[in-house]
Amino acid sequence: MNPKLKKLVVVGGGTAGWLSAVYLQEQFKKQDKQVELALLEPSNIPTIGVGEGTVDSFIDLLENAGVDIQEFIRESKGSLKHGIRFKDWLELNSEYWHPFYADSMSSEDIFKLLLTPKPFHDIFFNTRLAKNSRSAFSPDRRVATGLHFDSKLVAAYLKKLCISRGCKLIDAEVQGISRTQDGSIEKILCNDGIEVSADFFIDASGFRSLIIGKEFQTPFVDFSKYLICDQAITLQKPYAEGEVREAYTTSSAQKFGWSWKIPTYNRTGFGYVFSSQFATPDSLHDEFSKRMNLPKDHNYKFGHVKFRVGHYEQSMVKNCMAIGLSSGFIEPLEATGLLFVSKGLQALSLYFKDEINSSEINRLMSNYYNTTRDFIFLHYKLTKRNDTDFWNHVREIPTPPSLQERLNILKGCIGKLEENRIQFVKDLLFPWDLRAYVLILHGMGFYQNSLPELADIHDDIVDSLDKKSENFERLDPFLDKLNEAI
Repeated sequence: MNPKLKKLVVVGGGTAGWLSAVYLQEQFKKQDKQVELALLEPSNIPTIGVGEGTVDSFIDLLENAGVDIQEFIRESKGSLKHGIRFKDWLELNSEYWHPFYADSMSSEDIFKLLLTPKPFHDIFFNTRLAKNSRSAFSPDRRVATGLHFDSKLVAAYLKKLCISRGCKLIDAEVQGISRTQDGSIEKILCNDGIEVSADFFIDASGFRSLIIGKEFQTPFVDFSKYLICDQAITLQKPYAEGEVREAYTTSSAQKFGWSWKIPTYNRTGFGYVFSSQFATPDSLHDEFSKRMNLPKDHNYKFGHVKFRVGHYEQSMVKNCMAIGLSSGFIEPLEATGLLFVSKGLQALSLYFKDEINSSEINRLMSNYYNTTRDFIFLHYKLTKRNDTDFWNHVREIPTPPSLQERLNILKGCIGKLEENRIQFVKDLLFPWDLRAYVLILHGMGFYQNSLPELADIHDDIVDSLDKKSENFERLDPFLDKLNEAI
């Protein structure tokens, strides 16, 4: 680690800011490094409060930050997520799943079974856990799973934990920066004459991107040519009496975009992501209310979020790194927001151990954003929907050349994946797993042919996984027991 690193300041709170602070506290502790940590969070600026689902690797990040997983779930009023159920994306009344990969098959077996005439997603263990309403915990183990939670409670929990570990909280609003002769940040200049100095700074200021964007004027790479959704309306709704929590996110294609349904412990979060080229928030309220079975005279208040899809060319500039929304954003179709937080913090930890440099970090983060843009676009690419101007427009958007290269290679792997090609294909798709691609492609009808003789093998696998799932606690009793342990 750079011996000059004695003090680090995180600019901005929320989930990204407090998670950055908690994670780095633990990393410095493991390396026996004494680094003073402070977080600058103005109390008069609210956090966005959306982004309530994660990928499965988020739990690994929490564990590496020294966070107890079950305590985290309880404190965030959280639940478990075994994957995403996609409705109406290929066409109306269609359905497929993108589960996580607990106890998954090998790449070779996956490609052999791609031509099953039955739902491909059903032969993944997390799909069975989701459909059978099971947790990820058995008496002796935990399998891979994502999380659902209340993001405001997450920030509050991480804040409390971080301060208890010695982080200093500074309630101030950024007004500007002062720089050293080489252009690095010397101090953050705040209201009321407050000045905050450090050796390194993390910009976790959200969409405002106060340091990387506003102060350093870093060029922005715009993805709106391919991903046209740029706004969302949101709403939280308590559970109705007798309503069962679902252990998965539901993503439903709508007339002018798509909606999410995220069940936490005590309520469900809803959102409608749409393109402002085709709709306005007011024009969607009635349609969205009907989807959620809200009465006509309801008094629920919708939230409204605008976003720019893309990323800054550099996530790290001089002695500052942007983490989370301040670095970039891609519509939340696959819970990518916290994925980028995780990837950024992992890269930054390597930087502080002198294992990579700033140029390598910037190349790595740019690659994450670009490959994720392709992966998200893949969900739209093969749709057959033609019922609205939005979907007719989406079908005409040209495929990014980098995605077309991946599709050409994956098409040649049907039914087989030669040993010497496995690592090449995985590297090409990184950071997205090979299984993620084939699940989306299968669900969207990319693989046209099927082999009837695979049906019995498919059924045997499903039966075996259903029996295996019985060893895992049911979701609702698991969560109730967790929340009673306060």
